[in-house]
Amino acid sequence: MPSAAAETTGTLKISVVEAEKVAASFQSANGETKRLELHVAALGFGLNVHVKAGENGGRKLLHDFVVLSLEHAQMAGGQG
Repeated sequence: MPSAAAETTGTLKISVVEAEKVAASFQSANGETKRLELHVAALGFGLNVHVKAGENGGRKLLHDFVVLSLEHAQMAGGQG
């Protein structure tokens, strides 16, 4: 088993502001500011799909953890 990193990177806080908006902040453990990028994926769960063709044709398949959308933004001053 790999050993844990000795350094502390910082604290990332994410909150849902509206149905399709999130707010994020990152505070570096050593106070250092770097250019950061935030990537957020909206996931779908319990999605039923009726397959029309192929080896699963005629079957209904249940899917979880389906990425419905993916967004990214630059974080300025640890805020995004």
